[in-house]
Amino acid sequence: MKYQIKRIRDMIKVLYPYRVYQNLKRIFALLSVLMFALMVMFCLVEPKAIPFEGAGEFDYTYLDIDLISQDNYNGYYIVESGEYCYIYHHKEEGLGQDLIDLQNGKKDTVRIFGVPDSTIDEEILKGLIPIFNDMYEDPVQSVSELAYYTGYEYLDHDVTFNVYKIGICMVFTVAFFLMLWVIKGAEILYARRYNPYFQNICYRGEEKLALEELSHPRHAFYHLKAALLPNYLVCNHPVPFMIAYDDIVMIYESHRLSKEIRLVIYDRDLKKQTILYASSLNPKSHEEMRTLISYIAAQYPNILVGNTRENRAVLNQMKNDH
Repeated sequence: MKYQIKRIRDMIKVLYPYRVYQNLKRIFALLSVLMFALMVMFCLVEPKAIPFEGAGEFDYTYLDIDLISQDNYNGYYIVESGEYCYIYHHKEEGLGQDLIDLQNGKKDTVRIFGVPDSTIDEEILKGLIPIFNDMYEDPVQSVSELAYYTGYEYLDHDVTFNVYKIGICMVFTVAFFLMLWVIKGAEILYARRYNPYFQNICYRGEEKLALEELSHPRHAFYHLKAALLPNYLVCNHPVPFMIAYDDIVMIYESHRLSKEIRLVIYDRDLKKQTILYASSLNPKSHEEMRTLISYIAAQYPNILVGNTRENRAVLNQMKNDH
């Protein structure tokens, strides 16, 4: 009996997917908030910079320079550190006072910060050739000659120092929010699909009461995949269905040539619905079907039981008065 009750409880869970969806939404919402908090933290907490030489892409680096070109090409400068020169990207209008002082000879050394980038455009290198030639006595004529001195990697001041970490956080955050929308969409589609089968309970606002009654059914039918609760009939074959006895107007068996028995009801809206199948391959389900109908007939005299001429006449009169 306990096993049967457990199976019936498992069946009815399909009627209330919002419980699962709500838990998933809470989990994903919490993870999204955590991702957002991490992203904010990465934005506010500046990591420790490492030397530019030997740094990898997306590392936050620094470079001590003792010379910066007077001119620039689209914000790209030629800078010098010791015996080596590099390319440095900085917004033209945002050049700091320290770098201006270095250009004017008021400072000997300035530490610059940024993120290494190896995707410098060849057009930028061409634009930097005349700037390089103004700074040094040995002129260069081609991009490859300039790259021999500066390399193709440059230091980009305008890339956020934690752009890589923020990017990962944003990807995860967007992914979690998308998952929330997917879960919500699935919930809507699922509820819309199964709403006709459990709206008889939902319109009463008795979902919690119905679920509580699952812990003590009067009769559980394992082969028929149905249960008689104190106030509700619940089944899961061929579709999930739950209805209060007070909402059942008529109930009867429908026999098929295949010896399959179907349980048909008319609900409070006088809508005909097939809610149970008793398989022709399982005689025990036939016995359970007869037991179920006999119980309802004995316990609820207001329900029309059987597809008789008298019951049909009463049902037709109800339809005419409806």
